Amino acid sequence: MKPYPSYKQSGVPWLGSVPRHWKIEKLKFFVNFMGGGTPTKDNDDFWGGSIPWVSPKDVKRPRILSTEDKITEAGLASSPCSLVPPNSVLTVVRSGILQHTIPVAINEVAVTLNQDMKALIPIDGVHSCFLAYQIQGCQRELREEWVKQGATVESIEHQRMVDSRFALPPIGLVA
Repeated sequence: MKPYPSYKQSGVPWLGSVPRHWKIEKLKFFVNFMGGGTPTKDNDDFWGGSIPWVSPKDVKRPRILSTEDKITEAGLASSPCSLVPPNSVLTVVRSGILQHTIPVAINEVAVTLNQDMKALIPIDGVHSCFLAYQIQGCQRELREEWVKQGATVESIEHQRMVDSRFALPPIGLVA
């Protein structure tokens, strides 16, 4: 027995049918994207602070409260880093790990990112857990859609990512 009374075809081959009342939208319509950067390693005043700086090595667990490396306020101010708000979906966008998987995690505290990461910041009413689970559950298909072919290091092509279509339940339906 299906949990919803009626379904519709999503129009996305790998997604199949979804509950009739769900929207099928491009990812860019329900999240904002934020990239990262790295403060220069030549300046010790930029490192060893209290601001978590997420790199692919930190995305080995589903929730991020702390990171191996931290930057200072000076490091934040002098680099392309920005603070990512809590409850964003963090994903690796450049790393050899993309040969096998798309690592994702949700940050429970404000963090910064290195340049091999992207934050997907849900708009009001979109739940980060739902988005993270959808990426995790469809990794094989999303890898085929997002990962650049022929690159020396595996990387996700940003335009492919933002234009990919996802199923989205009505705002407030997912807790």
